[in-house]
Amino acid sequence: MKFSEYDRRNLIRNGYDLQFIADTQPAGNIKIHSGYIEMGNAFVTFLDVYKYPKNNLGFFWLSSLVNQEKVIAFLSIGTQSKQKIQSELDRSISELQSRMIDSHSKASETLGSESEAQKFYQLLSDLDTESETEKKIFLRLMIYDTSLSKLLNHVQEIRENYYAYAMSRFIDEQKYDYQSIFMPLSKQEKMANHRLAKDIEAYDLGGSYMFDYINLIDEGGHYFGFTPTNGAFIFNPFNLKNNNRTRVFSLVAGQSGMGKSTFLQQLNDDAFMRGEYIRNFDVSGEYTQSTLNQKGIIIDTTKEENQVNIFEIFPTVTNSAGNKISEIGSFNQNISRIKTTAHILDDSLSKNDLKMLEGLLNQFYIQKGMWTVNPRHNADKINVLNLPHEQYPTLSEFVIFLEEQQHLKESKISNNNVELESIKNITHTFRLLLEKHSDIFDGHTTIPNLEKERVVTFDMSAVKAMSTTSSDNKLFQAQFFSYLSLISSHTVNNGKKIRQKIKNHQLVDDQLGMNIDYYYINIDETEDYFQLQFPDVVAVLANFMEEMRKNYVGITLAFPTLKDILISNETGSKEYFEYQQAVNKIFGLIQYYHFFQLSNGDQKAISEYFKRNRSVTIEQLDTLKNLEPHQLLTTIVGERSYRWETQLLDEQLARYK
Repeated sequence: MKFSEYDRRNLIRNGYDLQFIADTQPAGNIKIHSGYIEMGNAFVTFLDVYKYPKNNLGFFWLSSLVNQEKVIAFLSIGTQSKQKIQSELDRSISELQSRMIDSHSKASETLGSESEAQKFYQLLSDLDTESETEKKIFLRLMIYDTSLSKLLNHVQEIRENYYAYAMSRFIDEQKYDYQSIFMPLSKQEKMANHRLAKDIEAYDLGGSYMFDYINLIDEGGHYFGFTPTNGAFIFNPFNLKNNNRTRVFSLVAGQSGMGKSTFLQQLNDDAFMRGEYIRNFDVSGEYTQSTLNQKGIIIDTTKEENQVNIFEIFPTVTNSAGNKISEIGSFNQNISRIKTTAHILDDSLSKNDLKMLEGLLNQFYIQKGMWTVNPRHNADKINVLNLPHEQYPTLSEFVIFLEEQQHLKESKISNNNVELESIKNITHTFRLLLEKHSDIFDGHTTIPNLEKERVVTFDMSAVKAMSTTSSDNKLFQAQFFSYLSLISSHTVNNGKKIRQKIKNHQLVDDQLGMNIDYYYINIDETEDYFQLQFPDVVAVLANFMEEMRKNYVGITLAFPTLKDILISNETGSKEYFEYQQAVNKIFGLIQYYHFFQLSNGDQKAISEYFKRNRSVTIEQLDTLKNLEPHQLLTTIVGERSYRWETQLLDEQLARYK
């Protein structure tokens, strides 16, 4: 229908927005059926919500319901009459009081009535003091899809997923729902279908907060994707300008095929574009091509030319000011590293065994002229750092030393059986390591100096493939631990240099990761390293992460599943408590949680965890099962959560294949 100029001006004069009407009118006309509306390019139906959850409402409690794919929500809000509410409360309280004094009422009924009356008394008091305003709302969900069958399936899914809400598709009322879209609530209540709004306290309504335009615009960030409201998701994981962000620690979790690997490659690209030192731990060859594209180095951890001598002492500890390497601290940490490696390889070693091993290692390095008794008073006799690789002792030398010590113990007449048994256990552990894996653990460090390399991928796939038995899996864990210790020494050196430059005014930290050379450590398939029988490895990673922030290190831990990581206390064993303590420490350090679609088992596990740690709400976690490929929930601890979808250029898609 074409309007005359007179009609057009008349409509405008009466408040009509003709451009808006033209933009929003359905293409191809509409046909209203009893339970749905047929449009030229879609099928539409309205779900009217007539009952809401009463208890345990979290923040943004309406957000997940209304912000769904192929759903447009219309929330009408009005203010309820104070006199009407007070009158209804008076009547309800009187009825509840009657039940409380009724001698025939059961104890449970009386208790329930008392609790309900108390809530009403509180509401009356709030209304009287004007600290609370009673509102009324009516919520309609306009659901659309390309076919009627898809539409009805979509309606059924929404009703099943949001069972705490009562909602219905009212037959022969679709026309009224459609007409009510742009009507105030007062007029809707007078329509022929007489839909009545639901009373709600203003506090609860405010907490529902769902109609917000969502975007993230981090300073110095890169474009990663978009939110459901088409807001840009421009993310900078190195942005520490906001006081709520203090570390570049990320956790990424999601089922296979949901886009997790693609997102990890995006994070990797982001770090590369900033010029960070990238260190990947790769068990599947996922980062081989990207490493080559970035002109990086791939280290096959099973090759002799990439060996790391566990007896070489790396500079891994600084003084309290962070501007000088601590020889004593680094030596002690190296002793701890060897003890941990021994315990990984043989978990039957007791605390007494490990204590004796510490003493034997001290003696061994003293014998080699590298260490001394009372090191703090004999610092001039310490010679443990920055020596040529060939000057450090090796595994075979240590086994010879242990056998000599064992013979000495056995030759003594007044023998200490406990000490002798311990040294036998220790000798057996290291001799077995020498016999089975001398190609990996015996010899001087042969791996090239990687400190100046921008991109290094540690290819763990070959040693992972060997891990078919329990003993081989121990080798895998020990290898990871060894290379992690090497990286730790590099990060300490890097952190010391940066702090010195900042102190000398040669460098200013922009807190955006643009002019500071961070180390970015990316551990793919992290569940391979999080295993209950190896709590030592998890504990070392947790302690490493604690020290990372001051040394300008970021880390990303990627998991396909979390239910095997966040395990319940089924055994109560010592290993379980050590493991759980380390896992809790790591999760407590995470700044960015990125969740793709997870299984029901995963969702249950993380829900239990986040009941104790409120970084992510249960309502947000409930949405994870409905995420489609490349959709994720990102929570920035101390700030807020974002539901968004990754978006890639064709060039990125080609590189990530």
